Amino acid sequence: MPGADHGPLVVVGEVRTCLVQNLVALPDSFVVQMLKLAPGQPVYSSKRPVAHATSPDRLTGLHCSVASFSRRKAQGCGTALSHATVTGGRILQGSTRACLLPAGSDLRRAWRHYLDRPGVVEVTSRADLEDLAEGFLADHGHEPALNLGSISERIIDEVQGWRRLDHGTPLRARRTRVLWAAVLDGATRPTARITLEQDERVRTVRLNASPGDLPMAMRFCEDLALHDWLLTTVTHALGQADRATARGRDPVEVLQPIVDQLVPLWTPGSHVDPVMRPLWEGLERHPGFTHQWQLLVARMRDKIAYRMIQLRDGSRPWPPD
Repeated sequence: MPGADHGPLVVVGEVRTCLVQNLVALPDSFVVQMLKLAPGQPVYSSKRPVAHATSPDRLTGLHCSVASFSRRKAQGCGTALSHATVTGGRILQGSTRACLLPAGSDLRRAWRHYLDRPGVVEVTSRADLEDLAEGFLADHGHEPALNLGSISERIIDEVQGWRRLDHGTPLRARRTRVLWAAVLDGATRPTARITLEQDERVRTVRLNASPGDLPMAMRFCEDLALHDWLLTTVTHALGQADRATARGRDPVEVLQPIVDQLVPLWTPGSHVDPVMRPLWEGLERHPGFTHQWQLLVARMRDKIAYRMIQLRDGSRPWPPD
């Protein structure tokens, strides 16, 4: 990525989050093997407070349109960087980002030029940084112009294809998307605007930060995506449990895997640099991420406890009157 001497920068990215297709959480040694996506390059991992591992970056060439909020025509050519992460041996993320820079010319250069600038997409347009950042966030339909999500999906599919996965799942969980755009300029204090889109699986994050904060801003977005996925998955599971109850099935079959495998993974901000902690503190105030999580977990535990009492007494039907 370019340094601060290039002036203001806009970096865009998309994080896709899903469940590892395995009946049980993977041990750390398996995760490291699974994430060796580039021969000879290391997998970075940590074990506390929750095991977390990141694959080496991979380069993908791009030549496509680039959305601008003002709808000015823009073309981009260059490369994007992507990697996969696994948290707790259970949650898999594909993360892709690219720095958008003015091309300086309408002529396309030889690919050697773009390969020498990994993670940079040169854009031919009069659109300014704010225009490109907001345009990327607004362009989250099925066929976006700069489709970083498809690259994240490809790296997820590659990891899910690892031969030692059993491809069983103890629970149903949908993939979620977080699109982010960061304008990096000077010694800017990190700020974030987070939006829930009409599609409940899509979140957008608009960041302002200094150029040196880019790796930390990217990690914040990945951590946000992970915890938002946990909230979304537990909310969906509670709905599944209610539907199971209405059909005369035991809701514990739906809820117990969540309690056993996902509840221990709630550690917001634990893998985020202190520079970005104020952003998490803001989320804890509004909308109150951890408070929401605690309420959802309490509902699950109450449902499981009530069902256990029923089974013990053998006298009251399910569902309760």
